[in-house]
Amino acid sequence: PPASSGEIKIYGRDLNKLQPNRFLNDTLIEFGLKLWHADIKRRNNDLADEIHIFSPFFYTTLTHRKMCIDTTNNGKYGARRTWIYFPRNT
Repeated sequence: PPASSGEIKIYGRDLNKLQPNRFLNDTLIEFGLKLWHADIKRRNNDLADEIHIFSPFFYTTLTHRKMCIDTTNNGKYGARRTWIYFPRNT
């Protein structure tokens, strides 16, 4: 996707996951979601501003560290998001 926070590096081992009958890995899922979000932003910036997509790696961190999300804190993300997406590769 165009320049956005959180650069994603894709390696040969990631590209091998694009072969038929293979499962995508977290890196490819995150790349695809950022690409999707960039496309939404290009077409409807207001809608894109209402969406936050967490990294697939965040879910693992959340479940292993028993972290808590304060939904009242706008902090880092500015305006409150209407849509929050937690990708989970199972």
